Amino acid sequence: MYRDFTIVITKPITGTHPLIDERVTIVLEEIDHNNVTPQDETPEVVVEYSNLKSYRVSLDQFIREVDNKREKDGFREEFKEELVIYHLCEYSDDYCRVVLDTDDNTGGTDYVNACFVHGFNFDKEYIAAQGPFTNETLLDFWRLIWQNRCTRIVMLTNLFEGDRMKCLQYWPENEDMRFGPFLVRPEMQDVFEQYTVRRLLVEKGDEKKRVTQYHFTAWPDCRVPEDMDTLLEFRNIVIKDIAPEEGPIVVHCSAGIGRTGTFIALDYLLKEVMTKDSIDVINCVSKLRQQRAFSIQTDMQYAFLQEAIVHALTHHDYLTGPFLEEFHTIYWFQSVNDITCITYKNVTQSSYPDGIPVSEQEYAARAIDGDQFVFTQTKHENQSYWTITFQRPTIISCFSMFIYGGLYNVSVNLSHPYLREELCEQLQAVSPTTRYRIGVCCKHQMVADSLTVLRTDPGALKINEIYLDGKGM
Repeated sequence: MYRDFTIVITKPITGTHPLIDERVTIVLEEIDHNNVTPQDETPEVVVEYSNLKSYRVSLDQFIREVDNKREKDGFREEFKEELVIYHLCEYSDDYCRVVLDTDDNTGGTDYVNACFVHGFNFDKEYIAAQGPFTNETLLDFWRLIWQNRCTRIVMLTNLFEGDRMKCLQYWPENEDMRFGPFLVRPEMQDVFEQYTVRRLLVEKGDEKKRVTQYHFTAWPDCRVPEDMDTLLEFRNIVIKDIAPEEGPIVVHCSAGIGRTGTFIALDYLLKEVMTKDSIDVINCVSKLRQQRAFSIQTDMQYAFLQEAIVHALTHHDYLTGPFLEEFHTIYWFQSVNDITCITYKNVTQSSYPDGIPVSEQEYAARAIDGDQFVFTQTKHENQSYWTITFQRPTIISCFSMFIYGGLYNVSVNLSHPYLREELCEQLQAVSPTTRYRIGVCCKHQMVADSLTVLRTDPGALKINEIYLDGKGM
């Protein structure tokens, strides 16, 4: 499904380069194909979209959609159908191209293969750049960093991959290196298995600036990292190391589009889900491509982007935010391999289905009379939970049967505050030796009609959760 769009020709491009000329040619061919009449013979291309479709979904729906796309090869189709048009998006020099200062006494031009990219928090949060590959571009690279007050560089390529040179080394190992008027001194280097952090001191005349390079070394060209956890850890290190009054984060690989675009989109979307309870991947990538053409080169990278977001959402170590604590709690209960056990109605003491321990059957028979009863295994080892759709009079008996004997620590979370005191009193009466923690699990549910009880192996000594969610399972 393609979006409606128009291409508007506004004015000539200045500071052109063969790469820009090639992209303009591609866009002009598309203009001719769509019978759009240019308003100027030498165009600067600005792409304007009308009737942009919203692809925003809730976080739990996003996880389900990623699971579905993974099974049905949906990433490739979505990448082709929804995003191919943005391969044609060209940026203008005024819109997002980084223009170098020609009054810096270096003798260089104003051109560098780099673009400003807006972030989730503020405009021009990143500079997506090509890695330097000649002596001239080495100097231009440091001009870019100095003029834009950049203190962080994210490098996503190795100098050589196979027998191909991907980037020239622009930093010193042991001895100082000079690039035109810039003297770069090594201060510190921390080497990890899949990335390296280097602290550099850059001097120009009497001025000095400290720059940190974060070099991820385990991301093959046009492919994806094998270790998702390490990349997320790497990203967290980058975003936490903020200097005062710093400029954009420079992100580069070899060409500055595939791995670079994937990393920028990942950082943007992870910042988005930390403040919102929803996500829109397609529009994020679409806007990215309007600013840095051809960003995210392959459907494999596009799939990895979404898989990495799911991984970050479903693991507590990577993200924090106002919506995420609640999301993590809810997701924990929903992260099941499958709901294989049967839904039981009108359970009696003589009804003992296979697969459920006798003691649990007995509890169920006593507690449930006419209500639905489901036993579910989670992905977490030695843990399972019961889902009970109950009538309000049975709520206390449900709790009392499941904690019968005080065998488990129980955390009770209710979306109705007025129930907490009553429930706590009755639970304490049932089992005085059991400890309880009363709190709010799901702030946004207004009607409570479904009870989820998390059980663990008694030997695991893990806290059990009792969750009142309001929607049923």
